[in-house]
Amino acid sequence: MLPPEQSAENCDLTRPDIRSRLLDLTAGLQLYALSARAVSALTLSALDADALRQWSRRLSGLQSGRRYELAAYASLELLSKQTPYGTIRTVYTELLQLFFWGNPLRGTRGATEENRRSFDPLSSRMHGALEARDIPRFSALLEALLLHELRVTVDALLALGIGEARALLIPDEDEFQAIP
Repeated sequence: MLPPEQSAENCDLTRPDIRSRLLDLTAGLQLYALSARAVSALTLSALDADALRQWSRRLSGLQSGRRYELAAYASLELLSKQTPYGTIRTVYTELLQLFFWGNPLRGTRGATEENRRSFDPLSSRMHGALEARDIPRFSALLEALLLHELRVTVDALLALGIGEARALLIPDEDEFQAIP
């Protein structure tokens, strides 16, 4: 698999089939953003201390590597594997496959300092909440991170001329419970 930057250079984002997949990816991200708070709270509450440490190590590794923008994806991957409900596991696993189509979009954003600054605070706070075993806070931060990712992705699609992205529901931040 190519790194996001090379993927963007080698992907024809004007092809209708690729544009359709990018819209599918964004709709999947929308579903995650609308459900992740409840699913992560349910899942984290069911995990033992070793599994919680695994999550913490994964987020810590991303922070060490300054890959803050991957915190949401890493959390979604862990949710898809560790949620106690088979139906949620199936849906989250299938949606996660769509994210491979997002590599070219991530490549168009680049690894700029501005990109890092937008993801770093939420990612760092998620890690701190997980370390403190503050599940409601972690879940709220994951939701906020996914909403941010959804907004950034829709903006990227619109910049590419994919106007259908306007039809996606992006809740206002005040429509959700505040982060504890």
